[in-house]
Amino acid sequence: MKKTNFPERCKAEYKRSLNHNYMVIRKPDRLDADYQYSMVVQNDINGLLPMEERISEGTEYIYYEISSMQPIGRIYEHRELDSATLETTIRGILKACRETEDYMIDFSRLIMDPTCIFMSLDDGSIRLMFSPEENNDEGSLINVAEFFLERISRTDAQAALMAYRFYQTVRKENYVISDIERILDECRRERKDIVTEEYHTVVTNTERIPPVSAERFLTPMGGNVQREGKNPETSDRDEHFRGKSEKRFLPESRLNDNEQEKVSAGTDDRSGIPLWIPAILATGALAALAGIIPGIGDSGSVKLAAAVILIASTGIMVRSIISRVRNKKNMDSPVEEKDETVNSSMDFDKFFSDLQERPLPDVADDSGKTIFVEPDSDGIRNVLVDRKRGKEYEIDHFPFTIGKLQGTADLILSDRSVSRLHAGLIEENGHVYLQDYNSTNGTFINGVQLMGEERVMLSAEDEVSIGKVCLEYR
Repeated sequence: MKKTNFPERCKAEYKRSLNHNYMVIRKPDRLDADYQYSMVVQNDINGLLPMEERISEGTEYIYYEISSMQPIGRIYEHRELDSATLETTIRGILKACRETEDYMIDFSRLIMDPTCIFMSLDDGSIRLMFSPEENNDEGSLINVAEFFLERISRTDAQAALMAYRFYQTVRKENYVISDIERILDECRRERKDIVTEEYHTVVTNTERIPPVSAERFLTPMGGNVQREGKNPETSDRDEHFRGKSEKRFLPESRLNDNEQEKVSAGTDDRSGIPLWIPAILATGALAALAGIIPGIGDSGSVKLAAAVILIASTGIMVRSIISRVRNKKNMDSPVEEKDETVNSSMDFDKFFSDLQERPLPDVADDSGKTIFVEPDSDGIRNVLVDRKRGKEYEIDHFPFTIGKLQGTADLILSDRSVSRLHAGLIEENGHVYLQDYNSTNGTFINGVQLMGEERVMLSAEDEVSIGKVCLEYR
């Protein structure tokens, strides 16, 4: 059974006034004597959504201002979270919690639900909702931790580790904010150590790495190297190495073909000096010390030099022999790759294998960009047609977000009247619904404006207006 979230339970409505958007709920009784409620209403507390009381037709309402903000549950609905995004979001939530401490706001009065944790689309800051109800069922971060676990990138080991540790921490009864901050700091240090170690691997082994792969690796975690006019000759090679960074860099003990040739030729793999050179030097020095060569070895300085050469040459040969033995052993036995950042006491693999795999939409790497689809003779279902520009935009997954926020919206409409996250298409029981996301200039179906967060079922040939952009649903 689906759990009812705070807006649904309170029958929240969404209203628009000039450039402001509000979530509105009816004010519960007996709140005037609530110290914490009065503190939040009378002060604009950083980290909390601004609240104000209004009276309409004799009924008191609470207005939460949500202008230029969207809940993280919507922003990350069908995105995979990398370690950088995950850390930034968790730290934003913790910062919002810290900022309420000076006003003696009880942590249990904060609504920790992804549908009620709002992120500013201007600066990425986090704002939490204060619950007017003293018995708040959404005051635990477990809901947030489970939400993150379902959306972490399966190819980002650091994101998985961070989400797992966050989940394990908030499950404890007496955890505090500093406990979560500590695990984030530990994950950051571990990530920094891994990046530093692999960076030096790149520098010392550049002859083994294709140029495109090295460039991609040196891009900060979570970032992408965006290029226009990508060279088709390098795109296939780039695709081949995408998502395979953990296999791209070999341990120093595992040699490539060139190094194996050096070993077979009797060459020291570190210094590049053939073994016969130190062998000859050691033999000559030994002969000088023994007085075998006539006329050499009588002088004390010559003997000292011969002793130094003998010791150095012997050391080089011993090191080379040991190195060759180790390399041969590593080549003969498979290398077991381990993630040393994972605490062995954690049943990490079992934990994630037991997690139910969340189906993600099959979206290509250019998801979020406008997709042009050639119409066919039979017509296309689930498309939005821009007759003015002669384009059709395919709706290939749900929820399908419309706006102009790159990297988050599925259909990018570059028009000033379109909000960053303007509206979305949702599928329920085989029907497609259009929902307004508290847009500034509104969403319309056949000329009728939707209220904020209102959801209306679409029919064939309905005219959908996103701001001033007119589309037809087919």
